[in-house]
Amino acid sequence: MSKKTTVNAGAIQKIITAAKQNNLIVVVGAGLSKGLTNGRFPSWKELIDNGLTYGVIKGLISESQAERWREHIASTDIDDLLGVAEFLGRKLGAPSDVVYARWLQELFSNTEISNTELGDAVRILSSHDIPICTLNYDHLLESLTGLSSVHISDPYREYRTP
Repeated sequence: MSKKTTVNAGAIQKIITAAKQNNLIVVVGAGLSKGLTNGRFPSWKELIDNGLTYGVIKGLISESQAERWREHIASTDIDDLLGVAEFLGRKLGAPSDVVYARWLQELFSNTEISNTELGDAVRILSSHDIPICTLNYDHLLESLTGLSSVHISDPYREYRTP
């Protein structure tokens, strides 16, 4: 048995133990959504780039601003990425402006799950009452699990499978 297999087996056992003791929360992000859609879901960088284009179309961001900020998207420095995301959020009126909401709705409204194996794995986690947390803007988890979203203004509300 290789060292990698032994490490993975030990890690999996720790996950199983944590789940049985209700000490496990699964935190997922855009990678899960990308996996569930077999790569058709935008990465974080693609999402930001799309938002810059949307801002230009809506007349909220100039072409020259978009091009300057796109240089930051290509960076591997998280501060550059956060800077462009913050700029984009301000220009589109995040989190409550209708322009911001419409952009996200247009981007994610036709998102469908096509990776059934990964979808089944998420359903299994949910069926065992293992909490799943995401800050994604899509509704793929709700679609898979039948659970409702928890809004930040209602953090103490619990959601369980119907």
